[in-house]
Amino acid sequence: MKIRIGLLCIVFLLFATSSFANGTRGEGYGGFSTGLNLIDVEGLNQSTKDLNLEFGDQQWALGGLGFGLVGPGVILGGEGYGFSQEVSGDTMTGTLSGGYGFFNVGYEVFRKKDFFVYPFIGIGGGGYSLRLVQDVDVPDAQTLINDANRMVEIERGAFLLELGLGAGYLIDMSGFDKKKESAERGGLFFGFRAGYILDPASPSWSFAGSRVRNGPDLKSNIFFVTLQFGGGGGERKPLP
Repeated sequence: MKIRIGLLCIVFLLFATSSFANGTRGEGYGGFSTGLNLIDVEGLNQSTKDLNLEFGDQQWALGGLGFGLVGPGVILGGEGYGFSQEVSGDTMTGTLSGGYGFFNVGYEVFRKKDFFVYPFIGIGGGGYSLRLVQDVDVPDAQTLINDANRMVEIERGAFLLELGLGAGYLIDMSGFDKKKESAERGGLFFGFRAGYILDPASPSWSFAGSRVRNGPDLKSNIFFVTLQFGGGGGERKPLP
């Protein structure tokens, strides 16, 4: 699926960004991230109401991120997330899956010792997959072959923009000496991000690679709050 391919590209970017930051005169951070997405599913539920399928507007997302301070206050990085929700109706089961990934640019606006705050923007993409499956007994594979109309899956992808505010805190475990001019330091990283994802395009769905008309009115306009846990460090000047 295109969503999964995109997320794999983002995962590669996370490791590449973190390695680049640690290899320069800066800092690099990366790790696991999870949080809550608020999605407008009213249009989708209008499309599935005759099947008695109602999706919730709260999606729990899992993913990862990595970023580095590569210049005076400049932050570069990437992030990727995925989520899935399954609901049951009278005769059908519906699964809404989604994912998105971004290349991030930010700027550190506040730092006090090992705590820092940064606004950021993101440019990337993402999308949804909607799968509908009949709730019937399937005795064997031959039955599936003879009656292949038990399941349908449609997809949509889109170019996305992101605006957010992040914060991070490093628990130094390297024994960093404040008196030195500079030193390598590292430890555990905890982070927080909140913001909004904008999907500027009109919803366009496809089935088996072909565009379909009258798809659900579902866009990737998402409010998000995420927490991060991982590691980080790099070369730092003495703390004031």
